Amino acid sequence: MDDLAFILNPHAGSSRDAMEPGAGLGLSQATHDFQVQHIERTIRRARDNMTEAARMLGLHRSNLYRKMRQLGMHAPDEEE
Repeated sequence: MDDLAFILNPHAGSSRDAMEPGAGLGLSQATHDFQVQHIERTIRRARDNMTEAARMLGLHRSNLYRKMRQLGMHAPDEEE
């Protein structure tokens, strides 16, 4: 019965903020998380082709690598 109640009213018992991405984060952390997720999605869409991912993001390839380093990310073709 609880499952049905959730389907009929998914917001009951939880605050709207709890369902929002980045809820409870400071602006800096939310921005960081968004950038990481956006870059990761773009790289997946480009099938790990960093030149294509950079083009899709409107960046030069070297600037994409620089941004990823700033965010603490590793490129798919980098050794750890």
